[in-house]
Amino acid sequence: MKVETGLNNSLKKPKNSCCFSVLLTAFFLLISFQAMSVNFDQNDLLVRPESDGSLRLSAEKGRAIGPDIKYMPEWKAFGWFTAKDRVEWDVLIKESGEYDVFLEWSVSNKEAGKPFVLVTRDKQLKNKVGKTGSWETFKSAKIGSIRLSKGKQMMTFKSDSAFSEGALLDLREVKLVPSATKALPIK
Repeated sequence: MKVETGLNNSLKKPKNSCCFSVLLTAFFLLISFQAMSVNFDQNDLLVRPESDGSLRLSAEKGRAIGPDIKYMPEWKAFGWFTAKDRVEWDVLIKESGEYDVFLEWSVSNKEAGKPFVLVTRDKQLKNKVGKTGSWETFKSAKIGSIRLSKGKQMMTFKSDSAFSEGALLDLREVKLVPSATKALPIK
């Protein structure tokens, strides 16, 4: 006995449509994942020299690592920077040589004075956080000089000692200017 369903045979799915749907879905997922991977390309974060040879290690290009540090987009800076935190940048040095180092930061007068270190492949630059007057007042100043070797390397900014209370600073940018260049500090 044959039971009529009332469905027109032309509305039935072909036998291969299920496989086609799965393949089509897999294709679109693959394309989506490839498109997403472009957004995470590490070359987007590589700090390259400007036309005068200077390097701008901005908060936007840095990687915050640690339990407390946070990027503050309204200030374009890293804040909540404790002794357990650090910021790393991948940097391309086109020419070996001596570089003047400028720091743009803010800190309350109470928290100022803590030691920090900028670590490169070959050298370290140590200094202490100077006063800026408040967490909302950013200042730029030369903090020293450092010799850099040509090539790609990682640079790290962090506390140079342990402390249990407060914060190190709010960090907006580290700028490295070839010593032979008479560039202006961070604007």
